[in-house]
Amino acid sequence: MLDRAKVIREFSLASGALFLDLSKEHEQAWNEYKKCSQDEQFLDKVKACAISNIPFWRGNLLDSHQIYPVTDPYQIISVDGSQIYPDKHQGTNCFLINIGTVLFRYGKGQGASNFASEPFLFLDSDDHEKESMSVDMVNGKREELEFLHGFSASLDALEKHPELPLLFLFDGSLIFWHLDSKDTVLRDYFLQKYCVLLQKFYESMIPVMGYISLPKSKDLINLVRASLTDFKLKPQDRTAVVPHTVDTTLAGYFLEEGCITTLFQNNSPITALYPAHLRPWFCYYLSSHELVRIEFPQYIADNKKLFFQSVGIIADQINKGHGYPISTAEAHVQAVVKGPDREFFYHVLEKHSIEQKIRMISSQKSLKKRKMSI
Repeated sequence: MLDRAKVIREFSLASGALFLDLSKEHEQAWNEYKKCSQDEQFLDKVKACAISNIPFWRGNLLDSHQIYPVTDPYQIISVDGSQIYPDKHQGTNCFLINIGTVLFRYGKGQGASNFASEPFLFLDSDDHEKESMSVDMVNGKREELEFLHGFSASLDALEKHPELPLLFLFDGSLIFWHLDSKDTVLRDYFLQKYCVLLQKFYESMIPVMGYISLPKSKDLINLVRASLTDFKLKPQDRTAVVPHTVDTTLAGYFLEEGCITTLFQNNSPITALYPAHLRPWFCYYLSSHELVRIEFPQYIADNKKLFFQSVGIIADQINKGHGYPISTAEAHVQAVVKGPDREFFYHVLEKHSIEQKIRMISSQKSLKKRKMSI
């Protein structure tokens, strides 16, 4: 039970570190960013340096473009996933992934929506040998299923209404950061699967975009750090330069509501493993509610009409969702696995173990939790 008086005391002790005055640091970063934008050779310097995680870009660093929410008929698909991890205390050798899929179709005579959720049960031997029950494997499999269902739903939508623009909106990053720090076997295993699915979107010319709310990315800040240190900063010392400032801080200085930044190519090490036409690009968009990050493959960055159409759809979805795309919000509702769902999962598991005359062995810890009452 939480001792609230002690919590208040802890906050009092930590308040000085929690709420720092970062105005000087922000101003330093902004002034340096403006300086970079005025240097016509700065992009060449960036490309010539051997520092990772510094983006390339098109146009000027201070460029912005007005985005107009799409008002013509269109269709959008969003997918989200949730899971029940293997639990040693429950004696399980399986896990469950639940995929929620949402389709919205807008326009005169075309108004429609479709909501669905699909559960998938995986056994210990289903995938990737000995690591099939690890948290990393479950997370990787969930993301694979999200893209797989997104592509399948997109194809179905195009077959029914090929005349309507379509967007697959992914909730999260198209830069698979979670694989970057994993062992090469796991990284290559899932990256290959993800890229195969992204290739299918490309071959069908279906736009796919990733949406990140309240982003904490520092790609633009890495440009500032490189400039402040004349491209001589060692990797282990980079975070010491403007350590608390993020990209949205800089974008907030010059973006007006309803506008996006110029387009940037992400150059983190993991993206070097993508095929060139699938490498992730990104921009920042200032809605009436927040500054968000939008990511997309290079084939969309290279197609001006497809890009602005897709971002216009996102802008309309944000308006319809009062600050957050309504399609991704509804996909989450379809995917989420709540407490009673978990209890049902374990109840069915136990029922089948009884039918098979195989006793499930649960830990005393889990049994105790079930018996405890408030």
